[in-house]
Amino acid sequence: MNKIIFIGIDGMNPKLTESMMDAGKLPNFARLRETGCYRRLETVNPPQSPVVWAPIATGCNPGEHGVFDFIHRNSQAGQEMRDVHPFLVISPRNFNNTTSLVIGLPMTTVEYNTDNPFAVAIGQAKGRSETGKTSYELCHQPKSFDWRVRGAMTHPLKRLPDVPFADVCRRLDQIIQVG
Repeated sequence: MNKIIFIGIDGMNPKLTESMMDAGKLPNFARLRETGCYRRLETVNPPQSPVVWAPIATGCNPGEHGVFDFIHRNSQAGQEMRDVHPFLVISPRNFNNTTSLVIGLPMTTVEYNTDNPFAVAIGQAKGRSETGKTSYELCHQPKSFDWRVRGAMTHPLKRLPDVPFADVCRRLDQIIQVG
């Protein structure tokens, strides 16, 4: 029985790798290419690590093995991210209670939002590992979800102060022009 060793490097650019092998900058890869078998692999969609590697391990496509992302996603149940993220509800309470849907804007503490023209700094985060980091409302990412299915809870802040809320509304209006 012949044995093979499969070498795959996540995120490696084949054009760059091949040009570096040809230029003598990756001699060990070049030797493996010359003495073994070298082929470019086609990727799958979406080209994310678990989606790409699962077919290699199973011989099945994503429709067969069911791996489509890093996590099992169900945005209505709040599973689009690995942990719980706060959310500013902008839809009226009567609508929310009648439909069980809310429309709102996600909050984050990711620092690159300092320069994001549609992120509004609303204060310092408290709790979990984000304590002391600046919290931002992401005005360019309105979302809706079923708060009953998610088991949503009221944020400890309960209500955004009037000044940052007005800023959020102004920036949101620049995008969707509701006012």
